[in-house]
Amino acid sequence: MNKKLLGASLLLSILFTSACTSRIDHMREQGFSELYIQGFEAGCTSGISSAKGLSSTIAKDLSLFRQENDYQNAWQAAFKKCQFEQEQLQNQRHLKKNIDELRKKKIRSTGNATKGI
Repeated sequence: MNKKLLGASLLLSILFTSACTSRIDHMREQGFSELYIQGFEAGCTSGISSAKGLSSTIAKDLSLFRQENDYQNAWQAAFKKCQFEQEQLQNQRHLKKNIDELRKKKIRSTGNATKGI
């Protein structure tokens, strides 16, 4: 069981890293400044952590945030975007889990009803 969990965690981290890399490359191709990209990455990481309830893992370079508009604007936009996306993902997982549980209950109750016939 632990090997499966470790494997899943490794796969997710690889996917997340590749998604970030392609996002960074895309942002560079679009002409965004390095400060904007740094702010976006830090804001996105922080938004995801916030949605997961991990507020102690907020990533923000305070001096850049205070002094550089590109960094600040990107951080704020990415925080909101990634926090919202993470919350939506969590809601979808929760909904799927509830639907699966309801289906199992329905199957059990249908099975019990046919046994009584």
